[in-house]
Amino acid sequence: MPNQTATSTLRPRPAVAVVLQQHAEEAALLRHVRSVLVRAPHVDLTRLGRLDERLAAHLDGLIVAGPAGRALCLAALERPGAGEVFALAVLALEGRDQALLDHLLALWPAVPEARRGLVSAFGWVPARVLKGVVLGLLASPPGPALELGIEACRLHQTDPGPLLPAALSSPSPTLRAVAARAAAELGRIDLLPLLQSGADEQPPDLQFWMAWSACLLGDRQQALSKLFEVSCHGGPWSVRALALAMAAGTPGQATEWTQQISQAARAPGAGIDEQRRLVRTLALLGDLRFVPWLIARMTEPALARLAGEAFHWITGADLAALD
Repeated sequence: MPNQTATSTLRPRPAVAVVLQQHAEEAALLRHVRSVLVRAPHVDLTRLGRLDERLAAHLDGLIVAGPAGRALCLAALERPGAGEVFALAVLALEGRDQALLDHLLALWPAVPEARRGLVSAFGWVPARVLKGVVLGLLASPPGPALELGIEACRLHQTDPGPLLPAALSSPSPTLRAVAARAAAELGRIDLLPLLQSGADEQPPDLQFWMAWSACLLGDRQQALSKLFEVSCHGGPWSVRALALAMAAGTPGQATEWTQQISQAARAPGAGIDEQRRLVRTLALLGDLRFVPWLIARMTEPALARLAGEAFHWITGADLAALD
C-alpha cells in the first residue's frame, strides 16, 4: 500500500487565482515590450534573452494551470490586444486545441491586434508544436488561415513551395503582401518578376511589401525608387522603407536622398515630422560629420530621443551604460 503522505504530495494543487492573473497580465505585457525592444538600437541579445526567459516562465505558468489558465486568457479577450491573443494562441498550440485556434482566427479580419498576436505566437512556439497544424492552414482557401500558414512558414524558414507563386497571383492584396514578404525572407529569387509586375497599381501596403521584397531579392533600381517614394509619403511603412533604401542604395544615392530630406526639413512651413525624418536619415547615413548637429538636437524635447539613438547608431556609444 503506497505511503499516504507521498500520495497526497502528488495530487495537483488548485490554481491560485492571483498568481494566474499575474501570469496572464505579464505574458501579454511582455509580448508588447518585446515587440518594441527587438527593434530598439540600444538593446542587445543578452537583454532580449532575459526578457524571453521571463515571458516563457509566465506562459509555462498558464500552460501548467490547464483549463484555469485557458479560461483566464479567454476572459482577457473582452478587450483583445496583440499580447492577449498571443498568450491564448500559445496555449491553444501547446494544447492542440483546434477549436480555440479557429476562434482566434475568426478575429483576424476585424481586429488588427489579433493578427499580430497570432503570427507572433506561431513564431514563438517550436516547430514540433506546429506539426500538422500548419499543413492544415496551407490547405485552406485564400483567407486568414492560408495567410497565417504562410506567415508560420516564413517565421520558421520553411519554404511552402508552389503555394507562394499562387499566392502572389491572388486577387487578395493581403495574401499577396504576406506572400511577398515570405518570398523575400525565404530567398525565392525565382519570384522576383512577380514582385516587380504591376506594383504601382496596388494598395499602399502591398506596394511597400512588393518593393521591400524585390529589393531584398536583388532589385536595386525600380524597387529602391519605390521604397524612397514610400518613405516620403509618411504612413506606417515610411520608417522601414527609408531604412532599407538607405542600406541598399549606393553611397551616392544615400547622400542624394539625405540632401533632399534635409532641404524638406529646412523648407518654410516644415514641421516636426520632417525634422524627425532628417534625424533618422542621418543615423542611417552614418556620417560622423553630423554628430555635432545631432548633439545639439539632444536639447530639443521633440528630437532628443531620436538624436540619442542616431548618436548611438553612428558612434556605437551606449548612452545608458555611459550615464
